[in-house]
Amino acid sequence: MVNLLRSHGIEVRRCRDAFEVKEGRFAAGTYLVRLDQPYRSYAHDLLIAQKFPADKTPHKPYDDVGWALPFTQGVEVTAIEDVTVRDIEADLLTEDVAHPGTVAGDSGFYLIKDTGQEALLAARVRLADFDVEAVEKSFSIDKTEYPAGSWVIADQPGLRPALEGVADSLGIDVVAVLSAPDVSRHRLDLPRLALLQTWSDTQSAGWLRMVFDDEEVPYTLIMDEDIRAGGLTNRFDVIVFPNTDDGLKSIINGIDPTYSPLTYTRTEEYPTLGFPTSSEDITGGLTWQGVQHIEDFVRGGGVLMTLGGASELPLDGGIAKDVRRARVKNVYTPGSELQVRFRRPDHPIAYGYPEITSAFRENRPLYRVRHADEGRIILQWGTKIPTDDKEDKSDDDANEAERATKSLVLCGGIKGADEIMGKPAILDIPSGKGRVVAYDFDPIHRYLTLSDFRLVWNTILNWNDLPPTPESRNE
Repeated sequence: MVNLLRSHGIEVRRCRDAFEVKEGRFAAGTYLVRLDQPYRSYAHDLLIAQKFPADKTPHKPYDDVGWALPFTQGVEVTAIEDVTVRDIEADLLTEDVAHPGTVAGDSGFYLIKDTGQEALLAARVRLADFDVEAVEKSFSIDKTEYPAGSWVIADQPGLRPALEGVADSLGIDVVAVLSAPDVSRHRLDLPRLALLQTWSDTQSAGWLRMVFDDEEVPYTLIMDEDIRAGGLTNRFDVIVFPNTDDGLKSIINGIDPTYSPLTYTRTEEYPTLGFPTSSEDITGGLTWQGVQHIEDFVRGGGVLMTLGGASELPLDGGIAKDVRRARVKNVYTPGSELQVRFRRPDHPIAYGYPEITSAFRENRPLYRVRHADEGRIILQWGTKIPTDDKEDKSDDDANEAERATKSLVLCGGIKGADEIMGKPAILDIPSGKGRVVAYDFDPIHRYLTLSDFRLVWNTILNWNDLPPTPESRNE
């Protein structure tokens, strides 16, 4: 985040010593953004939460109303009003900063503490030739607490230099210990990963493709015709369908077949077409037969991950059973950072996160499940867990609605906050031998929401070790 600020001309300093002001005590090395600088207003705009009165304004915004970097980047930022901060000795940064990780010690096992690092998926890819395990419960070694999700790696030929490369390039700290912790753990097996992109909406999926490409995560890009051809179980373990602005009807029908055949291939006249994939006919969509192939993939043991608008496919299309749209009266969520709570904080999707955190949500449908199926809710909107599933609530008074909004919105604005409270943000739904993991928001929103990335990476890393829910035990 510091480097991003600097790239926009904002001056950032680093404090030489620890200091104390009215707002608290801060360690040496703390970054300081003074507001007596040319881009003062821009720094304020990027670092302080936006407050948009979505419940009061008659005008709907055309785009996101919350974009403050501390929330999207997952960085703690404190506004200092104590004027003594002006006297703190802090050096102006003249080049980008980096945190090269270290590999400490040389013993039989290596530990990586899960502190929420976004780089863990990239690290696992770089360590693809080695066995890596994740612990399922917290443990303590040498007075250091390691939370669930931390890695245990037994020494293997060639491991040490590989770990040093990962530590240096990704800023991950590694500690060697004599023996492995006596705690339950499972192997982190990299899946045969596919990224589904429809021909009717190639832009939205481009953000996830860009992240995978930048982090060198191997995947296969598949299109409508790949789904229609079937045989998905033989090729893939996990299919990720990124956010899309298309509704279920458009996903199924795609580009109007009236225009068939509509080619997207490289030609002498247009040499840049047909990349990164091509087709002799991009019309037709997934089709209902394709939806059946996706359901066969899931029931055969595959994991289908759907982000944001793509979740309409399994939730409205019938692949995920016993989930229905919530009946809400007056809800509007322009892009904003909202508080969320893990209903199942021990679930692998929660690795690296506190029980209460935040996520970025745009205006999308809301869903609900029966009481008997609430074990499928991994993450919910808001911090209050509902005590019943009654939807036809009487209108709350203005004070109650205002309290709900204040407790839910961290940055941006929302209308109908009381109706969103407790609704699923992430669902883990068993189907046959496989799973549907449906996100009611886009964790990869425009490559901006890095603090949400791990919610996707955790599912990919733990795809074949997702725990059972009460209903799946009886299937």
